[in-house]
Amino acid sequence: MYRSLVLVSALVVALSGATRPRYGGTLRVQPGGAPPDLTNPASERDHELQACIAETLVRFGESGDIERMLATGWESDASGRTWRFTLRPGVRFHNGAALTPSIIASALMPHLPGAEITATSDSIRIHLQQPDPMLVRSLADVPIVAESTVGTGPFRLDGQKLVAFEQHWAGRPFLDAVELSTTQPDVWEVSPGIPRRGVPEKLQISSSQPLELIAIENTGEAAMSAAISLAIDRAPMAAVLTQRRGEATAGLLPQFLTGYAFTFDLTRDIARSRQLLPNPPLLILSYDSRDPLARAVAERVAVNTRDAGINIQPKPDTNSTLRVKRIRLQPDAITSLEALGAIDVTKNPQTWYSAERALLDSGKIIPLMHVPVMWGAASYVRMPPTTRRCPFDSVWLAK
Repeated sequence: MYRSLVLVSALVVALSGATRPRYGGTLRVQPGGAPPDLTNPASERDHELQACIAETLVRFGESGDIERMLATGWESDASGRTWRFTLRPGVRFHNGAALTPSIIASALMPHLPGAEITATSDSIRIHLQQPDPMLVRSLADVPIVAESTVGTGPFRLDGQKLVAFEQHWAGRPFLDAVELSTTQPDVWEVSPGIPRRGVPEKLQISSSQPLELIAIENTGEAAMSAAISLAIDRAPMAAVLTQRRGEATAGLLPQFLTGYAFTFDLTRDIARSRQLLPNPPLLILSYDSRDPLARAVAERVAVNTRDAGINIQPKPDTNSTLRVKRIRLQPDAITSLEALGAIDVTKNPQTWYSAERALLDSGKIIPLMHVPVMWGAASYVRMPPTTRRCPFDSVWLAK
C-alpha cells in the first residue's frame, strides 16, 4: 500500500553548497507499493499527496493543533450550534475560477447532513441541528474541489505528475513538478525493517514519530482476535523485524499521543489463548505481496500462534478473514481514533481510552507494533522544516 508522504516534510537535509532556495527542477519520488489514487481528493490512503492538490478550510499542524488554511478565522455561538468561518480572499482553482463562499458551502453540504450552510460575501455560516464543539477539527479532512481533481493547492494534477500552480495564494512552490517515479528517484521510502548495513552510505535517512500501526484486521469473531492476540509475542517481533525501529503495542495509538498506551497488556498467555479458541479452524492470514515487512509479520504471527494450537497460513493478496494492515495514523489522537471507527470521542483523554478499549474489545483490529515512516533522500534534495501540509511545497533541488 502507498504509505503517507508526510514524513518528507520533516526530512531536513544539511545545506552544504548552495544555501539559497532556487526554482526549477522535477523531484522524482518513489514510495513503496501500489500507485496512488490522485483522482480522489478524499482518499485517506494518499492524504498528503492529495493535500498538494486539494486544500481544506483548516489543517492539523505538526503538534496536532488546528491551523488556518482556506479559512482565516472562525467563531461559534455559546451553544456550539452556529459557526462562522471567515474565508481567505483571492484564492483560485487550478482552472482559473475564483474560490467563492458559495462553492465552499456546496462542498461542505455532503459532509454535514442536516446542517444549514449559507454564504456571505467573505464567509460561510453553518447552523447545526446539534451542538458540535469538534466541528473545526472535522473540517480538516474535507477537501474543497471544483471537480474531482481541480483544487486550490500548490500543485495541479497532470496525469500522474504534480505540476507547480503558478497562481497559488501562498506563492508557487520552488519545484516545477513532482513525478511519482519507479526509476532513479530523488526521494524514496525506506522500510523500517531494512538492516542498517543495507542503507547506502550517502543516503540521508529521516524518520517520523511511530505513527504507522501494523495490525491484523479481523472480519470474523471477536474471540478469534482475543485468542490470536494472546498468542503473539510482540516485543521480539517488533525488535527483530524492524531492526528495533518499531515499538511493540497492544493498543491502537502510540504512547506519545495518549500517555496511556503502556496500560494495554503485552503479556503473552498461551494457556488463555487455548481456552478462548479450543478447536481453531485453519486460518488464512493475507498480506500485501509488495510489502516485505507485512510478509515478515504474517510469517512471525503464524509461528507464534502455532504454540497455542492455532494453525495460521500466510498467503499474499488473498481475500480472507484475517489480513495484515499498515494503518497511517495522524499526530492527533481524536482524528486517529475516529478514522479507526471510534465514536463519542471528545477532547477529554478519558474518552480516548474508552473509545480505544471499545475498538479493541470488538476484535476488529489486533495491534502488533507502531513503526516510523522512513525516507531517504539524495544529497542535493533540500527540504526545510515546514508545517504539516503538502510535503513538497517548500522543497528545492540544489543541482
